[in-house]
Amino acid sequence: MSSPFKLRLADEPPYSPAVPEPLDPAVPPPPPPPPLQVLAAPEPQYRDAQEFDVAEAVEVQRRADAADESIVGALVYGLGAAIVCILVAGGFAALAHYWHCSFSIAIAFVVARAVKRFGRGNDARFGFIGSGCAMLACVGAYHLAWAFVLAAQARLSLLEYVASVEDWSAWAGHILGWWDLLCYATAAVCGYKFSCDAVADKY
Repeated sequence: MSSPFKLRLADEPPYSPAVPEPLDPAVPPPPPPPPLQVLAAPEPQYRDAQEFDVAEAVEVQRRADAADESIVGALVYGLGAAIVCILVAGGFAALAHYWHCSFSIAIAFVVARAVKRFGRGNDARFGFIGSGCAMLACVGAYHLAWAFVLAAQARLSLLEYVASVEDWSAWAGHILGWWDLLCYATAAVCGYKFSCDAVADKY
């Protein structure tokens, strides 16, 4: 007994993987790929002529300042100003029996102005010179004032009192306090700040 379904399958051609099946006309074909887009090269960025003028002016000013600067002048006049401040501020403190942190700032400013005026520097070297000279001036003035005061209490002249001191490190440690160290640090910072002149400040 034969079946119609089997007869219908028998009429169809055998399946072969080498021959693709025909496409259904009802299914639309896939869309074509999008066209390639050619990206334009970025335009070169040109700097304004005024920018070159400013950079060139800064470089010319830096070279001119470097030619005028003087390390020797900064050292000589910085130490000279420190010695003057030691005598003036130390003498005043000895006579008044009074010392304030503002003295340290004033000393640092005077010394730094001398370093800046005669050194004409614009970098950290002159800042360290001013800081060191300001520190020396503050320490010298403070200890000179104490030497005057202690000599007067001992009823000795300054030279006799200085000759009687056997251990200067112990003497200095005896009169120093945390407030004095703060004054020295303030003087060092102010001496550094006011001793050099940056090129950028001129524009």
